[in-house]
Amino acid sequence: MKDFNELIASSSAQTRHLLFGNGFSIAANSGFNYKNLKEKTDFSSIPWVKNIFESYGTNNFELVLEMLGHAEKVNLCSGNQVEAAKDHEAREKLVACFVNTLRFGHPDNMYEVFGRTCINKEQYDKNGAFLKNFSSLFSLNYDLLIYWSMLENQLKNTFRDSFSVFGDDDKKRWFNERYIATTNMWFLHGALHLRTDASGFSYKIVYDDVASILETLESDLNNSVYPVFVFEGTDAEKKYKINSNRYLTIANEAFETINGTLFTYGFSFGNNDKHIRESILKSKISNLYIGILGSEKDNDEIISIGNEIERNAYGMHADGKRAYPITIEYYDTSAFSIW
Repeated sequence: MKDFNELIASSSAQTRHLLFGNGFSIAANSGFNYKNLKEKTDFSSIPWVKNIFESYGTNNFELVLEMLGHAEKVNLCSGNQVEAAKDHEAREKLVACFVNTLRFGHPDNMYEVFGRTCINKEQYDKNGAFLKNFSSLFSLNYDLLIYWSMLENQLKNTFRDSFSVFGDDDKKRWFNERYIATTNMWFLHGALHLRTDASGFSYKIVYDDVASILETLESDLNNSVYPVFVFEGTDAEKKYKINSNRYLTIANEAFETINGTLFTYGFSFGNNDKHIRESILKSKISNLYIGILGSEKDNDEIISIGNEIERNAYGMHADGKRAYPITIEYYDTSAFSIW
């Protein structure tokens, strides 16, 4: 296993990209762990769904969404329309429960969570130094931590998301497709501060003197306006959701155009994220450096997936479908702190 700094030194700063998942936020605050989120979730509207979590010994919301989807299809096939409708309603309520849990459990602002320090200045400084190692960022997270880190570390000019003012509404920043080529901060699965209007145009919510992003989120939820989220049960459902939203489609297309070196941090390459593996193979990267927590022997599943990506890339290169094979290395994320 390689040292993170060694891998940074061996790669080009101009083509060094970062893909990060839930582990990025958990490193800052354990409250973003699925286990903690499940414990804070109010299941009063769907108490029987909580039994599914307990019965399978899981904290994975997306897995339970997948189970409910299978149950709905089975009941439809058996002619049990009532139970199928119950399963469908439970899926929708579980998504709403998850969003509400994120809202209530999320820090109110950049520094405080219910009067307690969430992330201090030193942590933000450390995170800013970590982010500056990369030429582009691809987030799979829904929370606001990366957004806040860029604000605190004055990285808005370094990492551009291309949401800008349009019209008279100071609360919204609209995605400007004219700047796609220079955009290097992407939310591949959406985020709490992203929305899409009735015409399909995407915008982000920003803080103002009247209401914070989270206060605006509460107001939006009360009006049945949900954030742009790719929170589906299966990989196929995630791909459908991505392809149904123009911003998400463009973001994932941008991910598929990167070259050079891709680092991952806090991402487990689960089966419901196979589209990410496919995008990596479609890209032009020649090096994939996968962050794992602990030793290789403690991460058999991720190592197996890494080996699969490497084999597939080699086969595509041999068939003339890729300019390069992909060299894969692993580094231990517990060996250093990003917050």
